[in-house]
Amino acid sequence: MRAVFLILAATVFTVSACAPFPEGTGRADSGALQAPYPTLVPLASLDARISGPMIDRTKGLEARANALRRRAAALRGRPVLEGAERLRLLAATDR
Repeated sequence: MRAVFLILAATVFTVSACAPFPEGTGRADSGALQAPYPTLVPLASLDARISGPMIDRTKGLEARANALRRRAAALRGRPVLEGAERLRLLAATDR
């Protein structure tokens, strides 16, 4: 049953690969040819619309970075495992 499915799928893919690629005419229709050319606007007017009030996302970034540095420094001096977990792991690695 599986072989029949594979043969059928291969046949479908092979036949579809032989289909001709649809080609465009390379010509614009009359509506596009008679349409007016779009008006050009000065770049300064576009820039004025874009440069509205911006949100400063860097204000809290330095504080977050400092908090992460303090947290990393606090974790650096501590062992990852404490107490019974550490002893159990050390006993298992001594075997």
